[in-house]
Amino acid sequence: MPVAAIKYFLDKKRERFLKTDSRFFVYFTATPSKAFQKGILTNALSPHPYLFRLTVGAPIITKTMQQDILCVAGFISAFYTLLVGSKIVIAIISGKSRAFLTGRVYIYVMRGLGLILCVFTGLLVKDGLHLMG
Repeated sequence: MPVAAIKYFLDKKRERFLKTDSRFFVYFTATPSKAFQKGILTNALSPHPYLFRLTVGAPIITKTMQQDILCVAGFISAFYTLLVGSKIVIAIISGKSRAFLTGRVYIYVMRGLGLILCVFTGLLVKDGLHLMG
């Protein structure tokens, strides 16, 4: 149901855009890029949701099932609403900041973040070796 609603919404936006600005008609009538199918496949193959469900979601649902079934329904609906909503927000933000994502500043920010990640990796390895003896 939500997928159909999103598709309907996107189709309506496309129709409105085509009516207001016909110079991009070729862009929208070209063959679809199958990005939506790729996104579904990527999310289905990602281990993160399954790890969350096994380690966090299942124990929470098991505990709350003993209290009230409405709590379980509330947890599941809130979780998926926030999960899908956050992905939509990320897609919108990255779409609007396309110029920033291809600029020189972005490259330097990503390199700096990679360096910080390497430093934290070294610190965690050092702590792990220290704890192991």
